Amino acid sequence: MKRLIVGILIVMMAFAVTACSDGGGEEGGGSEGTPVNYDFTAAELAGTINENVTFNDFMEEVDPQTVYELYGIDGSAISDSCTYFSTGATAEEISVMCVDPENADSMLGEINRAFNKRIDDQIESFTDYVPAELDKLKNPLIMEIGNSVVMVVCDDPDQAKTAILDFINQ
Repeated sequence: MKRLIVGILIVMMAFAVTACSDGGGEEGGGSEGTPVNYDFTAAELAGTINENVTFNDFMEEVDPQTVYELYGIDGSAISDSCTYFSTGATAEEISVMCVDPENADSMLGEINRAFNKRIDDQIESFTDYVPAELDKLKNPLIMEIGNSVVMVVCDDPDQAKTAILDFINQ
């Protein structure tokens, strides 16, 4: 039941973000004519999230190849990515993966599935390790932005969403 609710929320957030687009161009109409910035690097967005969201643990950038292997994603189809992991004492995580427009139809769904599997794996790992982390794992932020998918695991997913929306609407 929780997965269904999370899935519905993810779809609603994806529609909310992409509804501002004028068909996937670099600028779409944001609220009250504010342009939406789809021209960003994964490192810029992940860094902004890391700087503007409160994390309980130190967040460190991880080598993309390590992330692709851990998430089970074909890295050759990813055009840009940036991921931060906590030290392991918490389940906190930031991951931004971008694909070329010609790969978007197939890859965005694959990235979403990989992010959700990562969350499921982390829930399994943290259930006995640090049960206090389960609340944030049961409420991750996963959203599509243009040809990118963002995942943030933190105490306050609304704070993460605000940081992301502020970034793309600047």
